[in-house]
Amino acid sequence: MHTSSAIRKIFEGVASRHEMHHMFNRHRGAPALADGDAGDLFAGEWFEIAECDYEYMLDILPPLFM
Repeated sequence: MHTSSAIRKIFEGVASRHEMHHMFNRHRGAPALADGDAGDLFAGEWFEIAECDYEYMLDILPPLFM
């Protein structure tokens, strides 16, 4: 189980849509994903996206990474 509580930026600059989807999938293959308990893998991680990508993500139901 990943228990890091530090808040950290995981990408320098503004991520493109392709880079954003890559970061959502970077923990693929982790045992926690198979168990359905991936919340700790992404805890405290953040990155910037452009306004148009923000609007794009709001229009997706359900979110792609769920």
